[in-house]
Amino acid sequence: LSVSSLASSLAHFMTSSRVGPCSGRSSFKVPDNCAKWILKIAESKNLTINLRHLMDFGKDTKFTIVVGNSGEIVHSMKELIPVASEYLNKMKQE
Repeated sequence: LSVSSLASSLAHFMTSSRVGPCSGRSSFKVPDNCAKWILKIAESKNLTINLRHLMDFGKDTKFTIVVGNSGEIVHSMKELIPVASEYLNKMKQE
């Protein structure tokens, strides 16, 4: 599969009537097994994903993620966990 067809398939999965719409503040949860495909697609195109849980991108995986809430840039799970946890904890309190 090409990256564009992977992106298309992921987009279809996320908007499928089987799963429910994934837009805005939907309650749809992207499963963690999509993490490797999200990173693969992001190698060739920018993605914006609103996560409401801490997705596991892999202990030794290197990436570049801009956390939308703060603008912070992180490159590993070790860097992502404290930043994401802060916003996930705030979200739980709302």
